[in-house]
Amino acid sequence: MDPVATAPGSNSLFDYLVTTFRATPRVTPEDPMIDTDEYLLAQLKKESAGLLVMSESDYPLEVVNWDGSIEINPEFLRSLTNEPAESRVEEVSLEQFLASGQFEHLERFLRKHLKDLKVYKVGAINIPVYIVGKSPEGNWLGLSTRVVQT
Repeated sequence: MDPVATAPGSNSLFDYLVTTFRATPRVTPEDPMIDTDEYLLAQLKKESAGLLVMSESDYPLEVVNWDGSIEINPEFLRSLTNEPAESRVEEVSLEQFLASGQFEHLERFLRKHLKDLKVYKVGAINIPVYIVGKSPEGNWLGLSTRVVQT
């Protein structure tokens, strides 16, 4: 047999191909890696890629990762974008915010992998929006964007 077509110590082309082109294992739902923050953040980035939140101006979705010990309250949310202390903080439902059909797959992903999902709008006119929930590791993961409402 041609030595170039076989792996060392092997006698078949099949053994060579299996050894050389071994597939990367797929992540299955039973795999504990699927619920790590690292995996979920990568998936959130993938799931939200190319999606724009439509308002008077269109903004992309960006991934957020906050320490799980943080208490999400109006002061914390205002501090993220230096909003004044009197700025309004409004909580809206995920369904209400992601009402467009283009977000259906993203909404299912968020509901499947994150608990205590919340959507917060902070301020007026050019409004930061945070969609966050608790990961299995206990951190706040999600997405941020902006909406313009005049």
